[in-house]
Amino acid sequence: MIKAKIAVNGYGTIEKRVADAVRAQDDMEIIGISKTKPNYEAAVANQLGYDIYAPVENIEVFEKAGMSAAGTIKKMIGKTDLVVDYTPGGVGEKNKPLL
Repeated sequence: MIKAKIAVNGYGTIEKRVADAVRAQDDMEIIGISKTKPNYEAAVANQLGYDIYAPVENIEVFEKAGMSAAGTIKKMIGKTDLVVDYTPGGVGEKNKPLL
């Protein structure tokens, strides 16, 4: 069976639930989630085994916090069939041209 490759832009209150729901599906897989900074939510995503993607300017910040970023958000989007974006206005907006 071919699985749809899903990216979740963000990992907040709604995005956490979306990522977990996608992970529970037989015909979908999470390629990764995006975070802008290595906070508690990013640590939870890391513990759950989600690949974390970050803005290019924040990759080093994740590394310094001990969380390896799998790459840039642009790289994540390039690996997916579908992007779920529930980020608040002004946050995901800078990624819209990539979609």
